[in-house]
Formats: sequence, structure tokens, C-alpha cells
Amino acid sequence: MRMSMSLRSICFVFAVAITAFMAASCSGPEKEAAAPKEKTAFTLPDEKSLPATSGIGWLEWGEKAFDKAVAGNRAILLYVNDEFSLEARTTEKNFFDNPEVAEKIKGYVPVRVYNRSLPYVEECYGTGLKVISQEGIIIADVDVHDVSSLPASSEIDGNVVGDKCPVVTAKLKKQQKEPAKKDELKKFLNKEIKDFDPDTIRLPATDRIMYYLIAARITKEDIYKKLADEMTEKLDNILDTQWGGVFDGPKNYEKHLETNAAAIDASVMYAGATGGKTAIAAEAVRYIGDFLSGAGGGIFGGQADGMESGGKTISGKDFFTKWGGERDKFGMPERDRNIYTVSNSMYAGAMFRAADFYNRPAWRKRALKTAQWLREKQFDEVRGAPVFVDDNRGSAYGLLKSNTYLLRAYLDTYSGTGDSAWLERARKLAAFIEQKFGDPDNGGYFYGDTGDGITGETLAKYKPLEGNSVMAAELVRLYYITLREEYLERAAAALGAVRGRVADTKRIKANEYFQYIRAAYAFSFYPLNIAVVGPVDDAATQELRRQAARFYEPNKVLMVLAPGRDKALFEVHPYSPRPEPTMFACVGTACSMPVDDPQNVQNHLKQFVDRYMDDDDGGLLKLQKLQ
Repeated sequence: MRMSMSLRSICFVFAVAITAFMAASCSGPEKEAAAPKEKTAFTLPDEKSLPATSGIGWLEWGEKAFDKAVAGNRAILLYVNDEFSLEARTTEKNFFDNPEVAEKIKGYVPVRVYNRSLPYVEECYGTGLKVISQEGIIIADVDVHDVSSLPASSEIDGNVVGDKCPVVTAKLKKQQKEPAKKDELKKFLNKEIKDFDPDTIRLPATDRIMYYLIAARITKEDIYKKLADEMTEKLDNILDTQWGGVFDGPKNYEKHLETNAAAIDASVMYAGATGGKTAIAAEAVRYIGDFLSGAGGGIFGGQADGMESGGKTISGKDFFTKWGGERDKFGMPERDRNIYTVSNSMYAGAMFRAADFYNRPAWRKRALKTAQWLREKQFDEVRGAPVFVDDNRGSAYGLLKSNTYLLRAYLDTYSGTGDSAWLERARKLAAFIEQKFGDPDNGGYFYGDTGDGITGETLAKYKPLEGNSVMAAELVRLYYITLREEYLERAAAALGAVRGRVADTKRIKANEYFQYIRAAYAFSFYPLNIAVVGPVDDAATQELRRQAARFYEPNKVLMVLAPGRDKALFEVHPYSPRPEPTMFACVGTACSMPVDDPQNVQNHLKQFVDRYMDDDDGGLLKLQKLQ
């Protein structure tokens, strides 16, 4: 279950991007609905009221700390963080700021580890606070809720020896950084999709639907479509049919933008793959438009589980099972009024795809409005994208995840409109991410640093699975649009930098795993590369683009090339302007005959994909360097 709104929002300053540790029948109002008047204003507590343990000279895990312990004949006080959340920070403030504790710590060598940045340390010691010897042997467990549980250093023998945890023998153990190899990635995908149980990492229903459909596309096994059917039915069962929207889970009566944006995407993908009809997209769009839409195009974070009215508290379950005027007696559940870069980026892309699939022009307008908000309000030329915007002020700049999802939104907007200005913005943002977060020596992208002392050097130099996966997927898309080799090389390096952690399903989060699968899939196989050539403002061009977008193929790149505008792209692609707007499709080096009638697009693409997108063994064509 999610945290309450206030707590959840605070954690986004300190911890939301740490989630990267370890990533068709519908009806709905065409008219834009005004958001209801807010009854309870959301305010963000002062983050400075919970300072980090800056008074302690924490060292990083490594030879320097152990050498210092030996030289001073002292034991090591090891603190392994479970989550860098508000709860953890509160514990730190109460425990480490205690004068008695501060005095005792002076006799130790204090070492702090973020558990997901150095998982092998957590494997040996778990989370929490422990006293260990110079040889890495646990001497004492410390209860951070009990000051007296920390022994004075004079009571400790720092030379204790015994059976070492095997992985601690190498105190500076480093993660192997192997380049991503296409054949190995293909084998990994096939193995993971056949053998991996999504329950192991608790994939949410939305990601499971998309996961199963990708698995069905790769393996051609009907069982995965049946699983997608079952999961879509479960998603249908957690709709709020009165106000619209999807709850975060069957027992979680919060409704967040991120959940509903993913639900829109999953339902569109499901309808395209199976022809199944579901009202999920329409209900999610209705809810977001009626309850979460802010002024200017930004979308609020979501609604809380439970509320207080007239001195009485009612749970989300009790509230949302009431109908009609019964809900009005309690008013409106509290809304998280922060506008998050990641969830708004997800929403913009999902709305473009839903607008094309269901032919809803009003939805496209909403998508474009949110994309414009992201560009104008949630990106700074120097600092990049913030985690969220509150009252037109950005907070927590400098983290990889927010910037990679914004890059995805820019490319989704380009594919959803054909406006090349969004492609240019995407290319500039990709260059910004490379310069600010890229590792020029080993490849991949660092977590980033908010610049306020919260992130810390260890975390800032960590390469998160989700951020690198999203970046890799979008670099692959940029490659197929521009055919610039450096994009593909950077994607390979990003996947190679994190692929060693994917198999450890106990330590990765569901969204991280799914984003890696999505990126590895895009990198490992030829996509269906579609180009619509024609004036962007021509209705025929747009209808060809929409029909191409509607065609179901999970690994697809869609671009619009306008004569006179896209001279550089025409020079590298095998397409040329024709008298009428025309659609071209290619897989690898095989290209279809051009199509200028939108009514023929679906059938034409199906025949082409069936013939050219599979190899002789019945599997998808592996990616090879285009000649």
C-alpha cells in the first residue's frame, strides 16, 4: 500500500528516484472537465526540518575505512540503509543526533552504505547498524531505537577474528562492467520470458499486461496472451466506475497518476494485440481529466487513501464504495498537488497512443498540452528536469530518472504529432543527459546529485537500473530515427553497465525489471521502422501517421519526414518525397512498397510484418548493423 500523500511527496525529494536502485470499447468525455475545488490544500513540510547525519564523518565502504580501523586499532560502525526515506531520516535524527551516541561514535570508524548501491555488503550484514571488526566480523547488533544498545568503543575488541562472509574478503569488490552483447541479450530475453515468474518481483497489473504481450510477441506462445487476458480482467476489477480511474491495487484505495497512465498504455497495447475490448483507458482518462488536471497542462500526483471530515476519519475502501451523494457528505479526498516529471511524461506518451488508437482528437490535445507543460515548466537548461514541480517551483533537480522519462515524452510527442521541434528537443536533451550523467570511461549513466548534500557521493556515482534502461530504450529509438551510430553505442553501454544486477530479482523493483526487459527487447531485435513522408499539416499525412501508430507491433519506431524540412534525415534514409503523402515501412534492410491510402495501412503492415519481421526459425529477426 502506498504512503499517505504528505509522506509520499516528501519522499520524492529524498527517495523517489531511489526506486531506480536496485523502474476497444471505450467511452469518455470529450469535453475538458474542470478539476473540482480542493477542500484540503496540500503543503510540503520543510525538508530541512529533517537534516541528514552531517555531523558524522561517514566513510565509504572500502580499503580506506579498513586501513583507518587497523591504524587506530578501532572497530567499524557499519550503517546499511534500507531506504533513504523520511522514516529512515527521522530515525537518524533521533538516534545519531543524540549527544551520547555522537560521543560514542568518536571511538569507531563510521562507514555508511546504501544497500542497493553495494548489495553484496547487505548480503553479508543485512540492513541497520552493526559493529564489525577490522576483519569484517560482526561484533554487535545495534538497535537504532535504543541509544543504550550502542556499546562504548572501549568495550569492543576491534581485532576479533572468525569466519568471514565470503564476499567481504575483497573489501573493494567492484561490479563487473561487461558490454552488452546482442546475442547474449537475445538469450537472456528468451530465458527470462520462459522461466521468470512475474510474481517474484510483484509486477503491477499494468506492467504484467505489457510484459505478457511482449513475451507473446517474442515466443509466439498463446499462453502469454491468455495471461494478459486474465490480468486485464483483474485491472478491470479495480476501476472506480463512479468517478473513473484505476486504484493502485485491489486493497489499495489510492489513485495515482503513474498507475493510471500505465493503465492507459497497457489497455491500448492489449486492445491492439488481442482485439479485446476494455473501458480501462476511457475510465482512466475521465478520472485524470476530472480530478487531477492542473492549470496549464500539468497533472497532479494522485488522491490519498482515506480522509478526515467533520472530525471523523473514513478509509479509502469505505469512501470509494459509497455512491452518489454519500461521497459528497465527506467531500474530496486529499490530492497530491505536486506535478511529477516521471508520471506526467508517462501520461503524455500514453495519451498520444490512446488518442491515435481510439481516434480521440480531444485526448491528443490533452497530451500535447501536458507535453508543452513539461517543456516549459519542468526543464531547466542548466539543471535539467526536477523530480516534481510545486506551485511552479521545481524541486530536486539533478537526477537521471526524471530526465530520461522526459526524453521519452519528447520522442512520444514527436511520434504523436510529427512536429520535428520535439525531435530536436529530444536530441538536445539526450546530449544534456550524456554530458551531465554519462560515464565517459565505462559507459552507462550515473544516478545524479541534487546538489543539496542529500544524495551523497556513493549514490551520485551509482548507475541505476531503471534510469539506464529507459535511457537505452530511447537511445535505440533515436538511432533508428537519425541512424547516428553513437546512439546505438551508448545504448549498448548503458545496458552493459547494469545487466549484471537484473538476475538478482530479490533486490530489484518491479518497474526496474520491466524497463530493462523493454530496453533489451528494443535493442536486441529489429524494430518495425515506419516513416510517413508528407507535409505535417496535411490531413492525409496525419491520417497515415495515425493508422501507422494504431498498428500493433510492440517494437516499433514511427517518424514523420516533411519535404523541405527534414533534408538531413532524407539523406540518410531510403525514403524520398512523392506527390502525395506516403507511408514506408522497413525491417532491417527490407522495405515495403509505399502506401498512400490510409485505409490500406493496417492490412499492408500486417502482411509486411508477417513476411519480413520473423526469421527462418520462426523467431524475430536479431538486430544487426544496418549496411
